[in-house]
Amino acid sequence: MKFVFIFPIVCYNDDMKKFVFIFVFFLSTIMAHSNEIKIYYAEYEPFIYRDMYGELRGFDYDIISSFCTKYKLDCDFIQTTFPGLLDAVKHEKCDIAVGSIYVTEERKKFGLFTIPYLHSGLVAVIPYNKNYSFEDLFKLRVGVKRKATGHKYIVEQMDKYNDLNVNIFDSTLDSFKALEYGYIDWLINDYYNSLNLIYTKFRGKYKILSIKKRPLFLAESDIAYLLPKKNSALQKMLNQHIVELKKSNKLNELVNKWFYITKPITLQDYLTYIIIFTVITVSLIFLTIIFLLSLRSNRRLRDYNSFLSAVINIPSFVVFTINKNGNIIFWNKGAELITGIEKPKHLKEIFDEYEKIREKCMIEKTKIENFITTIKSNKTKTLLLDIYPLNSSNSQCVFFGQDLTELLDTINSRILYENLFYAIIENSPNGIILIDNELVFINKKSKIIFKINDSNIYLSNLNENILDYLNKFKKMNEEEFIFYDIRDVAEGYIFDLYIKKIITAEKVYYLIILIDNTEKIKQQKIIQEIQRDEIISNIVTSVVHDINNILSVIVNYTTLLKLDSSLNEKNKNILDKILNITEESSNYLKSLLNLSNIGNETKVVFIDNFLRSKEEFFRQLLGSEIKFEMILEGEGVTLEINDNKLTQTLLNLLLNAKDAVMGNDGKVVLKKSVENNNLIIEVIDNGQGIPKEIKDKIFEPFFTTKKEKGTGIGLYAVKIFVDELNGKIEVDSEPGKYTKFKITIPINHKKSN
Repeated sequence: MKFVFIFPIVCYNDDMKKFVFIFVFFLSTIMAHSNEIKIYYAEYEPFIYRDMYGELRGFDYDIISSFCTKYKLDCDFIQTTFPGLLDAVKHEKCDIAVGSIYVTEERKKFGLFTIPYLHSGLVAVIPYNKNYSFEDLFKLRVGVKRKATGHKYIVEQMDKYNDLNVNIFDSTLDSFKALEYGYIDWLINDYYNSLNLIYTKFRGKYKILSIKKRPLFLAESDIAYLLPKKNSALQKMLNQHIVELKKSNKLNELVNKWFYITKPITLQDYLTYIIIFTVITVSLIFLTIIFLLSLRSNRRLRDYNSFLSAVINIPSFVVFTINKNGNIIFWNKGAELITGIEKPKHLKEIFDEYEKIREKCMIEKTKIENFITTIKSNKTKTLLLDIYPLNSSNSQCVFFGQDLTELLDTINSRILYENLFYAIIENSPNGIILIDNELVFINKKSKIIFKINDSNIYLSNLNENILDYLNKFKKMNEEEFIFYDIRDVAEGYIFDLYIKKIITAEKVYYLIILIDNTEKIKQQKIIQEIQRDEIISNIVTSVVHDINNILSVIVNYTTLLKLDSSLNEKNKNILDKILNITEESSNYLKSLLNLSNIGNETKVVFIDNFLRSKEEFFRQLLGSEIKFEMILEGEGVTLEINDNKLTQTLLNLLLNAKDAVMGNDGKVVLKKSVENNNLIIEVIDNGQGIPKEIKDKIFEPFFTTKKEKGTGIGLYAVKIFVDELNGKIEVDSEPGKYTKFKITIPINHKKSN
């Protein structure tokens, strides 16, 4: 904002000063050809922030916007970081800095503060189930936001407390999450911001360290607006506006609007309007009764005692009186029904907060309205009470109350389910998009897919291909539809795209769910390749077996011919050549049995990480009908090994287990453990088992019980690989119950030649 001139003002009263000041301000503004002011702000909920629709809201925003409206200023709000806010004031880039700014001596050196409009300070936020003292805090791990006022404070404390462990976070929310996961024991933050976060995001998890039910301020400070030093005239206008807000009680209304509603105790304000008429009515009735009881000498009034007793014994309200000693004199039927107590003798028997009631009502003679408390009885009950002092010689206080238990349970349940529903949607493994006219809500998975930082965007900013599918769906005039195997929405992803139209009384929404099938399709492709290789292997094995039989016949007949003594040397040489060629052909055919093309290269493999990386693949291989469990026990182990051969070995054992169970109750367990410096890998199934008569043959080449489905080389290949590692493989089985293959590999093995 520009000011052309300032001249001395001499006035005789405050109203005249105010008028001349405003006149000079606007005159200078007009001379500068601009009434626009730049307001820099740093988002800090609930002081100033943008809601899910992108609109500015908050306590500071309401004050500044009312200021702009009052003086007809064109206010331009510009977002920055908190350090950027202070920098803008230093270098005179803005006119006003907004965002819960603490008044400090250091900041006074480069800027002008308005009069404080809020008193706050730094508080300690601790887990709800902890009861730390002030001294305890500085022996524990503490979290604080980087470059915040609390950061400076806690650094100063490090010189006093050597055991203090400070953890710095980039945002306040990060420090709250660190406390949730146990990385820190407490955190330091602004009082009002902490109230807001505890109520909106961490209800029931944290509390603010308090002494005698008052928050303990570790460092108190005032909050005000900060302006560059050149804007002294604007500072005076803003000061005047804040003073007027205080005098008119509008500032208190804003405090109630943005802060006190975040305290659970404010439920009493909400409930007051619901029950005020009933409470007033019952109060008048009971006061009438008290007056009538004081005139007992009048016989005519005594005739009405039974009627008055019936009126006051309302079953839905608690009504009782106490004397100056706290003894209960009158206890109505409503109190008996609601609390489950016939008639207690003393107020201490039913209230923990007896001393507070005694001090306020019985000593100070002050009425207590909208007092929420839990009553001590065999029923857990929460009451909303109005307590009035009396001047009667007998009774000292009269209590009127209503049972809030069910209402509070309903409200708390609703809040719980709303938070739970939001958490499920936000953390869903599928992308979720909700379209409300031109506004779009996207969850965490969707932000990752489309590389978007905001949870709320405009429809025009949504992925073009998603919009195309949405338009196709609208043309179908269907309630819901699934587009399968979509590959053009996001690079590297394959989706099933589910769209549903949601019709409410007010508007129409569109729900889009992106079901990520990328890994599933990749795994299915690998399984298909394995099955294809197995088919090829079966064909090759069959051909090699038949040709080897033919070659064996040739070898036999050639050997017999060599025994004929009548043959000359030339013919014997020919027969030797036939034997050599036959042997080479047999060796060549045997080499065809290895179709895996797995080389002999080795590398260092972290066994636990290797098995975890294969877990989902093994699960897909076995199929959804078979329960699969992987158990990793013992210390982490590294081996220099051929990981492809290890994968093939485990696949052979798992495929055997799959063929053995083949049922809805089938279960396969892959277990890793360490014993005596040996790596143990076990594959256990609850299948049909192995008969004793063939147990010793299963590791022989080409031995199979699967007939035309098997090759007979799977377990043979497993044994060869284990032998290469100087290990051993054992099998334990009971027909009809289980089979267990156990591989033992020395951790410091040397590969055999």
